[in-house]
Amino acid sequence: VYEPADFQKGEVARALFYMVTAYNGINGKAWTLPSGQNQDVLKKWHFHDLPDALERARHELIYDLQGNRNPFIDSPNFACRINFSNMSWITTPDVNCGVSQLKVVKPDSNIVMVADDVPGTIIGWQALKCDSIRIEYLVNDTAIFTITNSTTTKVLPYFWAFSLPIPTDSVRVKISDITNPAVFALSKKFKFQLENVGAEEIKPADGILVYPNPVSGNEFYLTLPENSEVISVKMFNTIGQQVQIEAIANGSKITMKKDDKLKGMYLVAVQTGTQKYFARMFCQ
Repeated sequence: VYEPADFQKGEVARALFYMVTAYNGINGKAWTLPSGQNQDVLKKWHFHDLPDALERARHELIYDLQGNRNPFIDSPNFACRINFSNMSWITTPDVNCGVSQLKVVKPDSNIVMVADDVPGTIIGWQALKCDSIRIEYLVNDTAIFTITNSTTTKVLPYFWAFSLPIPTDSVRVKISDITNPAVFALSKKFKFQLENVGAEEIKPADGILVYPNPVSGNEFYLTLPENSEVISVKMFNTIGQQVQIEAIANGSKITMKKDDKLKGMYLVAVQTGTQKYFARMFCQ
């Protein structure tokens, strides 16, 4: 299967759009895209590689010589108005007309609470017409941590914990479209603030205990202060990805079961009715 280079895809798509539009109906013949050519792919090529200065200059030269113009160069969104499979007019096209769009919805405050030595936050975004995205933490406009190829099908929470000193400067989250880096969104600036209860405070003297620790099997236990109302129990690896566990709460004691294959350092986060607790544990 032949496919043009990325920097030529837009020109190819616009040439095909022009041909079927200009010659449709000439001598009573119908021009449409070949049945095997997916117009959605061509439209994606078109919008991800919009006309540059060179293409526009060539376009003006052709107009001076021949007197005809390619409407998809003059007005790229015009491509959204045509169903190229049957050359029919689309009265109500996609409101975003093929253009990638991104919006950061989390974090939505200037302060993000974190556990000691485990900076992180919930990252949420909305993405439209983006195949893959890049997520970056920026300090003074410099990326200090990056994740790529994240799904963009909906708004997704992402608890991001990374093994770095907690930044003292303001931080921003940047979401960008990998295939079209000109499309990106920035969160508002925020700062990390330590919670009162962090991993160092979780110890037997407080009535909070993870045992056995290190964990050598697939079952371990967590005890909380009496009368604690457990709302949720989650477990994360060192890069902030949530891992599957089974948690059964019985009063102030929680029985937790994990996959035997989990090895290394993990973070357990327990949300009660009044407080959130963190505990570090090592699985061997």
